[in-house]
Amino acid sequence: MNSLAELSSNLLYIAFVFYLIATICYAVSVTGRKFRNKEGEFKNNRWGTWGYIATIIAVVFAFSYFFTRWAAGGHPPVSNMFEYTAFLAICISLAFVIINGIYKSNVLGLFTIPIVMLIIAYASVFSTDIAPLVPSLQSNWLALHVITTAVAQGILAVSFGAGLVYLVRTLDLSGKKMTKRTFGIEFIMYTLLSALAFVIVTNVFEAVNYEAEFMYINEYGEEAEKLYGLPAIVGPNEGVLLTEDRMSPLVNMPDWIISEDLNTVIWHSVVVSYFIGSFDLSAKTVALVQCCNHYLKVLSRKLWTS
Repeated sequence: MNSLAELSSNLLYIAFVFYLIATICYAVSVTGRKFRNKEGEFKNNRWGTWGYIATIIAVVFAFSYFFTRWAAGGHPPVSNMFEYTAFLAICISLAFVIINGIYKSNVLGLFTIPIVMLIIAYASVFSTDIAPLVPSLQSNWLALHVITTAVAQGILAVSFGAGLVYLVRTLDLSGKKMTKRTFGIEFIMYTLLSALAFVIVTNVFEAVNYEAEFMYINEYGEEAEKLYGLPAIVGPNEGVLLTEDRMSPLVNMPDWIISEDLNTVIWHSVVVSYFIGSFDLSAKTVALVQCCNHYLKVLSRKLWTS
């Protein structure tokens, strides 16, 4: 069992590498100037084909992970957050392979495959241990219902990617003032960056083994302990920090708020806000925002021409 579980993890890692290769190929295929002729049309651009091939290879390795983990655990690997989230990413890539085989849009790959990578990275923050099924999940409906749902959500996610491409292509992003039309696309981008920030921040502090334990009073008025994986900006109700050399919270939350979840939300919101320039913190931040805006303008002029 352990050897199969380790093999499944390695197969998912290999799939992630091929998703990364596919993303690079699609990025080059969309942004490469040398592939355009005098009329602005793409000629002899094989990067999109290579990206599509890399995506197919990634899907093969991803499904190899799925069935290997199924054999290791003895049940469909969709019973916890890691397994379901990873399988959702696999279904998105499978749906893309089918849809892109029909419409052949490199731009759709540039938007979809990075989202697949982001979801797999997000899944990695959860426990990857294989555990026996709880009694409520010991049913054949687990395989039928959950897998069918994930496949459907994967297809809809590709539709989301196509809609995102359309919005970037049709909306005028060159204006300095936010409008009702641009608010939606900016909110979507902010949400995606928030997910990326969550993955980065969580993995960084996990890599340095950061933990802070608190004694607090729960919603039942009883003493309990709570473990934080990030420095505490907000603490639990009447919380007392038990771990030495750790950051003390700036404020404690009431007992009806799940303080560690709120702390995580605050952390990735601050990180995203800093890097996208919501706060005018430094000249480097402004330069980064201007660079991102310029890239979006250039990309919006090139969309759908491939």
